[in-house]
Amino acid sequence: MDSQLMDTIIHRYIIIQILILIVSLFTIVQPLYGQNRQIILDDSLHPMSDFDLYVTDSLFIAVGQLEFCYLFDKKTGEFLAEIDPSVDFPGFNWFPIKMEVLNSGLFFTNSGPWGFFISRNNDNVKVLGREFLAPTNFKFISDTVFAGIYTRIDGDVTISLLDSEGIKIREFEKTDFFARYAMYRLDNLFLHLYNNQLLFINPFDANLYTYSMDGDLLEIIPLNIPQFKRIPQDINPSVSPHQSIQDLSKMISRNSFISRSFMMNDGILLLGVIDENRARMVYYDVANQRILTTSDSGFPDNKLPAYASGSNVYLLDFENDRYVVSEYHMKFPAE
Repeated sequence: MDSQLMDTIIHRYIIIQILILIVSLFTIVQPLYGQNRQIILDDSLHPMSDFDLYVTDSLFIAVGQLEFCYLFDKKTGEFLAEIDPSVDFPGFNWFPIKMEVLNSGLFFTNSGPWGFFISRNNDNVKVLGREFLAPTNFKFISDTVFAGIYTRIDGDVTISLLDSEGIKIREFEKTDFFARYAMYRLDNLFLHLYNNQLLFINPFDANLYTYSMDGDLLEIIPLNIPQFKRIPQDINPSVSPHQSIQDLSKMISRNSFISRSFMMNDGILLLGVIDENRARMVYYDVANQRILTTSDSGFPDNKLPAYASGSNVYLLDFENDRYVVSEYHMKFPAE
């Protein structure tokens, strides 16, 4: 066998081995989706408009900005119950904003009163005190303690720890966040718990801020999302609210921001990123501070999930006058 032929064989072998290595590495980090099922939510007697979807082990919970919260059976989509504190507590100003599912029931931020707990049986309402103001977003540490992030029109951004009465326990260390005025105009501010730390993601600069439960800022971790194009500057706080929202919309449409964030199994963050109106998914390993994979959403119409937890991702569609939840399983081969 002449040397040229031998060189060709060796060259091809090396190329094949490199390709095998690339494929194996991609297989390690590339999540695998399998659509488990589709569930039609039976809202024939309780029509719904746009809503936020929450998922528990047994329930789909639809929370709408038009004063409704409906519970559906997760297996069948059957309507089970309505949460409405004004039924048993006449005069209650029921206008839900955000919700979190707790072992003891449900917690809502609301429009006057600003926050309350309620059982899944629609009774035992506990209203937080008058001094409590609803945070932009929140995350419960336990059923009786939660962290909330507050943004103000003057650009002040504060993270506080509060008890079940809505009374502040402590403030977290002040942090000079990028785009503080823009943060006030957008509620995509995400808090997560991991390894007894509070995580905050700034949607405009793609940084992960980690805090101890004592309120100390531990680390600012750049997520290093490929091709993430940060907005060039904060919005002007001196213009009218209408103008500031228009300015922010223009900047977002030309750049990147994080629209969704969910904590999955094993400390994996699923981030929904919008780049100039194109959606993509980023899986980030918090413990090892690295991106596992990033790609287009991979779902029909390049949609982002309505909800995700554990190993499951949920998409929401409106088909034939009914809302349909599609459940997908995300699995890394390491599982």
